Amino acid sequence: MILLRMYCSEGSYGVFCLNHCEVPPEFDPDHVMCETGRFYCRPGWTGLNCELKDPCTMDGLRLCQNDAKCIPTYTSGLGPGDTATFRCACVPGWVGPLCSIPDLRMCQHDNNTVGTYSPWKYQWADDERDLAISYGKFS
Repeated sequence: MILLRMYCSEGSYGVFCLNHCEVPPEFDPDHVMCETGRFYCRPGWTGLNCELKDPCTMDGLRLCQNDAKCIPTYTSGLGPGDTATFRCACVPGWVGPLCSIPDLRMCQHDNNTVGTYSPWKYQWADDERDLAISYGKFS
């Protein structure tokens, strides 16, 4: 028995690759790909029409720390070619906007310390995305 597997060229799909994708005019054809008639953003692009650069996939840039997942988010006011915003989904034990701060809140539930704990606070220092972090303090 001989099994054959056919691969369609990009933009074609279906039996014998007879169906073709037509990129809608609101999409940049360099930013999208078509699989089985559905459009997806190419790696590096995100947004409703794949018009925003995906900060989570930029070369040499690791935004989220400590095995956190980087998730691109949409912010109104961005235009084609702008870089999307993002958020980090932290793994247990880490907190903060970039998941770079140890979660010290566990100390407040353990009986191994004397005193009280005040959690950390953070805020964006300016429009350049510099982060000002003040850690909690023990007393």
